[in-house]
Amino acid sequence: MAATKPVPRALIYSFRMDAARRLLQDESCSGMSDKFVTRLQKAIQSNIENPLLPKVDEGSSETKQAGRWWTLWPMENRLRIKGTAHADCKQVGLFVNDRLVKLVNTVPRPDDPRDRRSFRFNMKADILGKLPRKTVIGVGSEVGYLRHRDGGLTYRNARLAGDGTLFKLLASTHFLTKKGRIQLRLDQNETWKATALAAYAEFRDYFESTFEYKPFIICGTLLGYHREADFIAHDDDMDVAYFSKFTSPEEIRNELRTIVLRMLRDGIDIKLARKSGFFKPSVGQMSFDVFPMWYDRNCLWMMNTTRQRAGPDRIVPVRKAHFRGTEVYVPRKTEEYIESEYGPDWRIPDPGYRSVAEPGTSKYLSASCLSTEEIIALLEDIKRISIERHDVGRLSIADRDIDALTKA
Repeated sequence: MAATKPVPRALIYSFRMDAARRLLQDESCSGMSDKFVTRLQKAIQSNIENPLLPKVDEGSSETKQAGRWWTLWPMENRLRIKGTAHADCKQVGLFVNDRLVKLVNTVPRPDDPRDRRSFRFNMKADILGKLPRKTVIGVGSEVGYLRHRDGGLTYRNARLAGDGTLFKLLASTHFLTKKGRIQLRLDQNETWKATALAAYAEFRDYFESTFEYKPFIICGTLLGYHREADFIAHDDDMDVAYFSKFTSPEEIRNELRTIVLRMLRDGIDIKLARKSGFFKPSVGQMSFDVFPMWYDRNCLWMMNTTRQRAGPDRIVPVRKAHFRGTEVYVPRKTEEYIESEYGPDWRIPDPGYRSVAEPGTSKYLSASCLSTEEIIALLEDIKRISIERHDVGRLSIADRDIDALTKA
């Protein structure tokens, strides 16, 4: 990573705001318009006061490139930002008009000869709709700036235009979720928390009586319960799991299909995840993620998470606990499970956390996902049942068009 001539914007994207401010003050900044310099000065001041900004060494004014990124538009109103960073770059930040708006952790790239790390950001319709009317985006890190694939520090597109409310929301009560939405922080949203736990209690009773499984809280929900006795302020959903009696991904997939069909027959709306190894039931006014977990090959397995090299006794028999006044089920060895999932520093909040799958797990876990043919069969089953009954649930699939799927 060769150092380059100091440039105010490159320093901003290297999280070194004081150094950028000194450079703007000490040099003529030839080639920059007064308007552009003023905008940079405002961005520097906003970033200095930004609680997201990590502390970095401001001593040197040299800058260096720490990676590259690129942009994808899978839909008209959805932007994906992906990139690679150098081995020593553990965290990257998303900038909107030179202001840091989100941090995410990078993850290792399996079998990369240069030990590079990867990252991604999502920006869905509700974020895009709140962007400034004229927007440029960029990516930086405390290690150095990252360049867009086209060569520049920033990316501009006519679709990056909103109502201009983003910065106001982020400065008060909202945050950007890992799924690409803007959401009221949960420490500001007592209504959401009460609704989520009421929905869990209803689902808990239904699921236990119908399938004889005790659904327990997991992932960020479990971490918040154990660490803070509350939901994590920057969490964006509720996570629940059930421990299956089956022990192979193929059996898990078959059971998942049976469970989803029964719940649809019972009038519960279901959304299958993009990787259809888990599902989102709608209970009351809330939907949440429900994962099957199982034991196989001396490991615990669950879609969208790392495998844990432990026996079933880490989870079952699950224990009763109370979370904000609601009876919940939790894993038998709660703290042991949390440390295995989040690492030894789990007591320190990490808003940029992202689960990392061990190499070789994706193929195994994919076998637990419903195939396109199985999803079509589910749709056909529900269509037949709905002829006789009008209270069946609705099946949908994240990021997929039902009509297009059935016509494929």
